[in-house]
Amino acid sequence: MKPVHRRPCAMDDMLVQVLYRRERAGAASANMLVDEMQQCLQSIAEAPDTGSHRIGQLLGIPQLQWSRVGKTRLWFWYVQEDRFIDVIRLISTDQLPRQAMLPDDLH
Repeated sequence: MKPVHRRPCAMDDMLVQVLYRRERAGAASANMLVDEMQQCLQSIAEAPDTGSHRIGQLLGIPQLQWSRVGKTRLWFWYVQEDRFIDVIRLISTDQLPRQAMLPDDLH
């Protein structure tokens, strides 16, 4: 199992989603989202190769993978480094048309 390192922008994304969920659906729903994110990150740490490479193929970044958070519309974008998993962003499929991630973000 590799340790998971979350970039500051991924942490910000997580906070924004939890606060949004809390405002819209209440504390219990926000707590459930936190649990789902933790479960997803644990799954990535245990089996990083199970993430989809589709988004990386579309962006021309073959090492980029994504993994869905529970049954939500949220996806962790990450790459495998030699010693850890680098979680780059938490992206909502609702955001994809207006939120771009450039290959330079991987450096």
